[in-house]
Amino acid sequence: MGIFDFFKKNKESDTKNSVRSNAEPLPKVSLTQNVIDSIVQEPKKESYYKLEELKPIRMGNNFMIYPYDARWYFEAPDAETLPTIVNSDEIKRYLPGLKIETKELCRKTLENLVMRTESGMGFTYVIRERNFPIGFLIVDSPKYNEAIMHLRIWTINFFVVKIAEHKGIMHNALLRLLNHMKSIGIHNVYAIVDSTNTPCLKMMAKGPFIEIGNTNFQDENTKNKFRAFMIDLTTIRFEIR
Repeated sequence: MGIFDFFKKNKESDTKNSVRSNAEPLPKVSLTQNVIDSIVQEPKKESYYKLEELKPIRMGNNFMIYPYDARWYFEAPDAETLPTIVNSDEIKRYLPGLKIETKELCRKTLENLVMRTESGMGFTYVIRERNFPIGFLIVDSPKYNEAIMHLRIWTINFFVVKIAEHKGIMHNALLRLLNHMKSIGIHNVYAIVDSTNTPCLKMMAKGPFIEIGNTNFQDENTKNKFRAFMIDLTTIRFEIR
């Protein structure tokens, strides 16, 4: 049964818990060669990933990173929980496409995230502490980016809920997801960050992304608004503990 058929059903159950700050230590990253400051476009494909490749990733302690799929959409009360703990002002400013400030908007956004995975547009991972959602990593596939900005590239966006900010959780999760993306054959990944998004820019400065020219990501309406980063996963060795 596909996701589009599955969405004809509807069920919900409650899950509650709190966030912890002691995530497992960060994986070590070693840069093995220089990363080219250029846009490397992927060959054109009907699909850039398989659904069975999207597997849970362990972070340590009570933290896990799960692919956001129909199971979570129907069985977890995320649409009720997220609007109460997310910094809605920052989401509107830096990720305007994610409308999660109310239960109804959040439910629609989460439904779209699940359905875009099925259609090959990209996939989403949710960071959970004992099943409580504390952050999302949203990966856009070359299929999606070709339609949006005429570039066949992988990009990634992410956010954590307010109670999980400034604890190293997102950086930890990002490195682990990048390691998994490398394992399924993904090479170059880009991140496009608003130039006023100071918390994100500070995290990007920790690596392993490097800053590149932003010319390919600008137009006359957004000139100098964004900073661009990239990572060539083939040059990175992740040491997961």
